[in-house]
Amino acid sequence: MSLCLSLCTVAVLAQQPQPPSTHAESEYQIWDKVLIPMRDGGIVSATVAKKKDSPARLPALLTVDIYTDPASEIARAKDAADHGYVGVIADTRGKRLSPDPIVPYEHEASDGYDIIDWIAKQPWSDGQVGMRGGSYSGFSSWAAAKRLHPALKTIAVSAAAIPGDGLPMANNIFLNANYGWAFYVSDNKLLDNKTYNDPERWRRMQQRWFTSGEPYRKIDQIDGTPNPLLQRWLQHPAYDTY
Repeated sequence: MSLCLSLCTVAVLAQQPQPPSTHAESEYQIWDKVLIPMRDGGIVSATVAKKKDSPARLPALLTVDIYTDPASEIARAKDAADHGYVGVIADTRGKRLSPDPIVPYEHEASDGYDIIDWIAKQPWSDGQVGMRGGSYSGFSSWAAAKRLHPALKTIAVSAAAIPGDGLPMANNIFLNANYGWAFYVSDNKLLDNKTYNDPERWRRMQQRWFTSGEPYRKIDQIDGTPNPLLQRWLQHPAYDTY
C-alpha cells in the first residue's frame, strides 16, 4: 500500500472529506492533512515528512504539541526527515484539523498511545518510534510513556510542563504570569497571539484582583472574560484522579 493511499484511508475513517495534500518539494514527501482516529472516536491531525531518497521503512520521530503553527510543523517534520527519520508532528486533540474540543493535558496519555500505534502500522514505518519535545511537547512525551506502547523506544525531552505545578499554582501559591496561556492555546484551532500578547490587560487584571480582596477563583470575573479551563483546574487543587 502506498503512503498516500494509507493516509487517504485514515481520512475516510475520520469521516473528513478532504484528502491529505502533498507538497511538491524536490527532496521531501510531505503530508499535512493527516487525520488519525483515536479509539474513543476522537480525531488528531498531523503532518508527516519523509525524504524521497530514503529507505522504504524508517523509524519515526514524533512530536505531539499544542502550539499549532502549520509552517513550523512542516519545518520540524522536515528536520526529522533530514536526520534519517520519518518526521511526524501531531497536534493535540482539538487543534488544527481536529473537530474535537480543546482540553489541554487530558488526552495526551491515551492519544499518544493511539498515535504511536497508527505510526507503527504505516508502510513507511519500521516499527520504531521516538519522541522529542520541550515544555508542552515534553509533557506529552512523558504522558505517552505512561501507557507505554511497544513501538515507543525512547523519548528525548527538556523542560517538560507539569500539570498542576505552575498552572494555576505551585505549592498552593497562585501564579499569574502565564494566566493568558489558556486563551492562547484554546481560543482557536491555531494560537491566539493577540490575546496572549497583551501585557497591559494582564497587569491590570492582577492589580484589580489584588486590591479587590476577592478569592482567586473570581479573577476571571475581574478580567471580564470567563476562563473555563482555569475554573476546571481550580476544582482539583491536589493530585487526585483527575
